[in-house]
Amino acid sequence: MITRVDPQGKFLTPRFEVQNNQFQPSLLIADYDWWDAHTYEVYEWMDEHLTNGRHQNQGMLIQFGNEQDRLMFLMRWGG
Repeated sequence: MITRVDPQGKFLTPRFEVQNNQFQPSLLIADYDWWDAHTYEVYEWMDEHLTNGRHQNQGMLIQFGNEQDRLMFLMRWGG
């Protein structure tokens, strides 16, 4: 299942089941033009605020260690 999580439509939330109905908190970047324009700025923010920094990014998919990190990312970049 995939849902849109921000009003601008930059991010989608895929539901990847890890095990026992547990889901990996993640975001799929849906707006390539936004990502292309902000990649390095987002990487700097990730390195500063997330446990694994930019290494949590795989292409246009960002996987987070917990839901709090995902929400913090959305609060910063989703507006």
